[in-house]
Amino acid sequence: MAARVVRGLLLVGLTLGLLFVGGLFILLVNFSGWDFRNNLWGPAHLVWLGRSAYAIHLLFPDGSNAIWLPQAIGVFLPVGLLPLQQASNLWLLLNSGALAALGWYVLRRAEKRRPEPWRLGIILLVSSLFPPTIHHFVLGQIDLMVMLAMIGAAYFTEKGRIVLAAILLAFSLTKPQLCIIVVPSAVAYLIIMGRLKSAVSLMIFTPYRWFCHDDAHVASRYFLVERPACKFAA
Repeated sequence: MAARVVRGLLLVGLTLGLLFVGGLFILLVNFSGWDFRNNLWGPAHLVWLGRSAYAIHLLFPDGSNAIWLPQAIGVFLPVGLLPLQQASNLWLLLNSGALAALGWYVLRRAEKRRPEPWRLGIILLVSSLFPPTIHHFVLGQIDLMVMLAMIGAAYFTEKGRIVLAAILLAFSLTKPQLCIIVVPSAVAYLIIMGRLKSAVSLMIFTPYRWFCHDDAHVASRYFLVERPACKFAA
């Protein structure tokens, strides 16, 4: 009993320490990703200002364009409330967490048990030094989030949680070139397993959730900006 309490206290202390260090990182580190600025923070910030999410020339008159599909803007809309520097630091931490989660999942699937810390550490170290990963972090890309969402979608598809799988697949379509094979494969898997009803549900709910994500920034603009402004004017 005492050992369990000690482990619990250590876990709480470690969690608080990580949160403290993460908070300092967000506040103090000078980091900014070009893709994150143009494709997520800029559009989200514009929504909070009551402007079109893709009119980022209003923020950055340097010829930049926003090309990520709107699902990401709807999901990560709160980052637009932060200053660019702090939002970029937060995004870097989230991507680091996504990389750690992916490494843990791969080891868990390979070894059929909880990964040993030293093996997970080696996997994360090698992954972090991989040039495409460095490039991903420097640009502030969303690929790791999409990969994590696709793995989650595969897991929920296997478990029969079709609505959750559809939500994650819809988010993954933020960058459709990354998951153009995944969605048909998930449907094919369900058909092969004789779960035709689930396959049809996935084909229905995925585009439905896609459109819901697509309209998220529009709805947010109405409820957070335009509607209060109209009420104030009245």
